Amino acid sequence: QRQVQAWMNLRDLVRLEAAVPPAGGWAASPDLLLFCVDTMIAEAPELVVECGSGLSTLFLSLAAEQHELPTRVVALEHHEEYAAKTRALLERHGVAHRAEVRFAPLEPTSLPGHETAWYAESALGNLDRIGLLLVDGPPSSTGPLARFPAVPLLVDGFAPRCTIVVDDLNRTSDEETAQS
Repeated sequence: QRQVQAWMNLRDLVRLEAAVPPAGGWAASPDLLLFCVDTMIAEAPELVVECGSGLSTLFLSLAAEQHELPTRVVALEHHEEYAAKTRALLERHGVAHRAEVRFAPLEPTSLPGHETAWYAESALGNLDRIGLLLVDGPPSSTGPLARFPAVPLLVDGFAPRCTIVVDDLNRTSDEETAQS
């Protein structure tokens, strides 16, 4: 019931002109999408950065377009196939100009003591004034604290006010990441 209500509220904020992939599972859940879209509308950040791409990239881009926000969306994606699918989804909905999906293969990081691969640091250029950071990747199967590098590697690009959203806090590793 909670997800249905979140989906209904989300659809009140963002109009869809074409079909979308199912929410939940690997894709973002309706309550996460609603929180991110509502936050973006309220705060109108210059830049939204997503760790992972897909349905969230679409909804954030649609919200930026439909609410005439000065927001640019950049999604980091480690699967070339998923990056291509997200780009096609953005094209289908007419908002490809609102988002950039960067292919960023998983590689070792420059963080001392962190052995788990994360998005290629070479893909992190020109990410300044991040006002909303959505951490929904890489998958926890990548290794311990797979999502930890997001803040230490992007913090220099944060706007004075930056909202950080970490999905999947029901997993111990993501809860530990959020507390770090």
